[in-house]
Amino acid sequence: MRKLGFNEQWVKLLMLCVTTVSYSILVNGEPKGMIHPTRGIRQGDPLSPFLFLLCTEGLHGLKNQASLAGEIQGYQLCRNSPKLTHLLFADDSLLFCRATVQECQKVLEILETYGRCSGQQINKNKTTIFFSKLTSEDMRNHIKHALGVPEIKQYEKYLGLPSFVGRRKKASFNFIKEKVWRKLQGWEEKLLSQAGREVLIKAVVQAIPTFTMSCFKLPVGLCSEIESLVKKFWWGQRGECRKIHWVKWESLCQPKKDGGMGFKDLTLFNDALLAKQAWRLLHNKSSLFYRIFKAKFFPNCSIMEVAQSSRGSYAWQSLLKGRDVLKRGARWRIGCGENVSVWNDAWLPSQDKPTVQSPMVEGFQEAKVSDLINPDSHKWESDLIKGLFTPQEAELILSIPLSQWRTEDKLIWPFVSSGNYIVKSGYNFLIKENSAQATSSTNLGIDQAIWRNIWDATVPNKVRNFLWRVCKNAIPTKSNLVQRKILTEGTCDHCQASPETALHALWECPKLSVVWEEDNQWCFRGNTSFPTFQALVQHVIAEGKDLENFAMLVWAIWYRRNQVRV
Repeated sequence: MRKLGFNEQWVKLLMLCVTTVSYSILVNGEPKGMIHPTRGIRQGDPLSPFLFLLCTEGLHGLKNQASLAGEIQGYQLCRNSPKLTHLLFADDSLLFCRATVQECQKVLEILETYGRCSGQQINKNKTTIFFSKLTSEDMRNHIKHALGVPEIKQYEKYLGLPSFVGRRKKASFNFIKEKVWRKLQGWEEKLLSQAGREVLIKAVVQAIPTFTMSCFKLPVGLCSEIESLVKKFWWGQRGECRKIHWVKWESLCQPKKDGGMGFKDLTLFNDALLAKQAWRLLHNKSSLFYRIFKAKFFPNCSIMEVAQSSRGSYAWQSLLKGRDVLKRGARWRIGCGENVSVWNDAWLPSQDKPTVQSPMVEGFQEAKVSDLINPDSHKWESDLIKGLFTPQEAELILSIPLSQWRTEDKLIWPFVSSGNYIVKSGYNFLIKENSAQATSSTNLGIDQAIWRNIWDATVPNKVRNFLWRVCKNAIPTKSNLVQRKILTEGTCDHCQASPETALHALWECPKLSVVWEEDNQWCFRGNTSFPTFQALVQHVIAEGKDLENFAMLVWAIWYRRNQVRV
């Protein structure tokens, strides 16, 4: 800390925290003994990460010193990229050097010096070495013998990610599916309601592949297999006992406000995560990530302009998938207009049609937006704009404010107020883009009001979940079972007069009069008919009835119906 320039008072205060540590152990709920550690604070102490980073600065300095002296050459991805001698991630270190015994001995010397000063030691059981393809077998054996660590093998992981991704991409990422399967197997024997399964799926299962998906594009087949495991768990399947999937997975992946369950479509979520990395390459130009990829893959342009190619690493190919999301959703904020093409780029302030739809005028094929701006007054050339574009587009263009000072054009994400891309917004954009529902805006608003009221109701989660399933006609009424060829007769067991639909079983059956006639707010039951149960719920909400009371009654009726049938 003194070498790094910390104040002496701060050093004494921090060392006081380290040297006065003591611990006691709970035995049968009572603290026993007072342990004074001789190796400083324990792992997990809030100060540990900060002290570790301070110590690691020593390793960083030793590696840089050796690099400047020419004792370690490091690694360059290409001719103009920065030279890498080491990468540090938390308590993991990745060291680079040439495949010579001399440089490897220098690395060992640095590590021994660092170990003597910091008190840390190399754990050779957790250390591996990787060679480039051109390294001879004799040199590999010499270096492995000198370092005393094993060579890394195919499909091993580093920081939770595969070290190599070859042609068998599914095999490289199959560990994700195995991890999901193990989690679900541990939960299958527990008595969980569907609402409980929803929480576990969202909080645990769909979070497992997130880190990997932020770096690599997972094979579509692997995403489908993981989603298949999730679907079976959601509908209550155990082992080989098959269950009915009442609602399509595409509908379940819709947001709750649109009638879905808010589950993640892994393929689209993967693209949204990769778009975040592409956004970093577009804006964080001082990062090491940007400098290396810039030198290798797009040295003379931006990532948005680089041509699609099958060359490059799988990580780069994955980033291009994320770049495609930005191409479809990002918009240009006009500054000087010199970097924005009039006909090819998305720059109009419109969510639906951000690119110019007017016919291209001869002589203006390569025009930039700056050609539509008066260079002296910094205002739009209104006469030129009205002559080139349709009245609607001309009005949109003239509504774009221009700065009186020269400002650069900027690519923004228009679906958030800050203009910065966030994964949640990107995922919602992809869901809407891929949605097959062609619902009018009026009906969409009405449906959203229903779902919003259902999920905001102050009732237990299992009751909200049940009310959603009934509105989706996703409960095993006899009519639904007949439709799926499970039963041959669908008459209601109570009244023996009508088919048992969801609306009949929970509302219209004459045997339920004793339940619904107890409260006057349900007096419309006898004189108002509804085509579906969802229409009934819509009426309850529109008339300001007690939705919570309605939901609890419906759930109790269904629960009793199932108990009687058992």
